[in-house]
Amino acid sequence: MSFDLAVWHEAEVISAAKAQAKYEIAVDLVATPTNERVVEFIRSLTEHHPQIDDAPEDELDECPWTCEFNCSENMCIMNIRWSDLEEIVPVIVALAEECGLLCYDPQSGTILSSGRPQN
Repeated sequence: MSFDLAVWHEAEVISAAKAQAKYEIAVDLVATPTNERVVEFIRSLTEHHPQIDDAPEDELDECPWTCEFNCSENMCIMNIRWSDLEEIVPVIVALAEECGLLCYDPQSGTILSSGRPQN
């Protein structure tokens, strides 16, 4: 079992209920990301935290992921090991904000980053 986070680009501010609905649809989709912001997010994140299938075997114990990312054209879903939450969640949220992406926690139904600059 893992802790999941999803990031995607959203043109407008949306509610947590709408984010949940979008997450539920995307969780079953598998495609190569084409959204430039999502591609940049994945590239930046995996520079320091490679996907589990790309991590050297002797570094698997340090890998925060339980499986490869589940992606669609506009979304990336990450399955995180519970033991790595405190370290990796702030990294994901900060990077999502930097890339202008919404970050959604489906466990709590909470939007962690709207993808919009804070005023």
